[in-house]
This record gives sequence, C-alpha cells and structure tokens, in this order.
Amino acid sequence: MELLYEYPDKNISRQEKIKLAGEKIAERKRINKMIIKGAVLMLVLMLVAILVKFVWLKIVLAILALFLFFTSFIVAMSMKMALDEDIYVKIFDDRIESYQPPAFGVKKRLVTINYDDIEKSSQTTMGSISFQLKDNKTESIYFVDTNTKLFLINNLYDKIHYTKKNYVEIPEIDEDDPDYKWKSWKSF
Repeated sequence: MELLYEYPDKNISRQEKIKLAGEKIAERKRINKMIIKGAVLMLVLMLVAILVKFVWLKIVLAILALFLFFTSFIVAMSMKMALDEDIYVKIFDDRIESYQPPAFGVKKRLVTINYDDIEKSSQTTMGSISFQLKDNKTESIYFVDTNTKLFLINNLYDKIHYTKKNYVEIPEIDEDDPDYKWKSWKSF
C-alpha cells in the first residue's frame, strides 16, 4: 500500500503554495468575469429582442440569449468545482482513490478502484478514464490535473489494462535544410 502519486502535492514549499494560491485567485476572478460577460450578453440580447418588431426574431433572440447564458454558467460552475480545495487523487500500488467534483450535481463523490477489479480501461471523449470492472460495472474518474492521468497511463497501464499506444516521435524539423524546402514544395 505504497503511495506512488498524489494530486495536489502536499510536499511543496511555502513559496509554491503562495504561488498556487495566487493562481487560484486569478482563476476564480476569470470565472466570475465569464459569468458577468454571459449575463451582460444575455441582457443585451434581451434588450435587442424587445426592440425588434418581428415576433419570430424576438423568440429566436430570447432563446439564443438564454442558451448562451446558461452555457457559460454551466462551464463556469464546472471550472469552479475543479478549483475546490477538497479535490484529490491518490494513486497507490494497489488502488486509485479519487475525491472528485460532480459533473452537474451538488455532491462530490469518492471513487476507490482496486487494480484487481479492473477488466479494461479506456479514455472517454471528455478526458476521463473509464474503468470496466469485473462485476459489469463501469466507473470513471475525471482528472483535474493532466499530469496525474499521464502518470497513471504511462506507469500503470498494465495494471489498469489500458492499451498502451506506441506513438512515433517526429524529430525536429530543420527549416533551413534544402531537402525540407523541396519536400514541402507543391506544384500547381
């Protein structure tokens, strides 16, 4: 039961903690600005909808205003939940523990997955890792930090039954090389 990786890292210096706190404050300000911009845009579109003479255009503008506001509000709330202080991921040598934010709910949830219970895992389109467990249950973990997910995939892919892809590394391109200029030349 050895701890291999932890997010957020508790063993950081005081200066790094102050820097991270400053970044979180700046991120919260950015989220609040996003909500205010969405509300102002909604109000402007509603005002234009009131001033327009065509009824069908009033309806379209009102629906568009509400859609834009609620979309920006949902995105801002999900970003705000990701900044929560209680969120953590701990990767042990026998299990993964994650206390993660809800997608659209109010409750946070604790997910504990033992490596022995995993049949296979894959990445979802939203960036989470979905685990197919032996009892035909599916559990997914949303990673707030990309480095945590990369650590899990790169170092424990065999334990979580994740298909490791061997990516081809492309070497640096020297744009001054005459062969490069010739290969990228297109004839018309």
